[in-house]
Amino acid sequence: MAIITLNNNSLSSVTALPAGVGGKVLQVVQAKKNSTTNISGDGAIGLSQSITPSSSSNKILVMVNLDGVTLNTDNDYGQFELKLSNGTKLRDFAYPYGWNSNDNGVGTTPSMTWLHEPNTTSQLTYEVHFNSISGTVEVSVNRDEYDQASTLTLMEIAGWL
Repeated sequence: MAIITLNNNSLSSVTALPAGVGGKVLQVVQAKKNSTTNISGDGAIGLSQSITPSSSSNKILVMVNLDGVTLNTDNDYGQFELKLSNGTKLRDFAYPYGWNSNDNGVGTTPSMTWLHEPNTTSQLTYEVHFNSISGTVEVSVNRDEYDQASTLTLMEIAGWL
């Protein structure tokens, strides 16, 4: 038998979930990057993904995992940043330091998980960038000699009412 009413309302008249319902995963999208990116100074690492929230009360769970990150520099450092495609910086994460080129850099696997509350139903495109803070850092993501992949995963989470 099919359910045709919810709280004594026809299904076509229901415009929102009952109070207290939320936190469910509504959609998941992921970008995966296998190729190597080398940046000297500042720039995008070539990892971006779009998502369109179905309600302005929903949140976006952002998960970034970067693989095979190396820095060849003389004790300088930088940071990875999560940005929107319009240039808005949302969050800094992972402040890797470099060693001199005789030490062949330092390998790290930066990651970040963050719950964004965009309050919109417009499409959002998230991007991962690198920004040199001290000197001009040379950073490499997904180094050639390794079988590595970096990912940017977005989950739309139903808002709490």
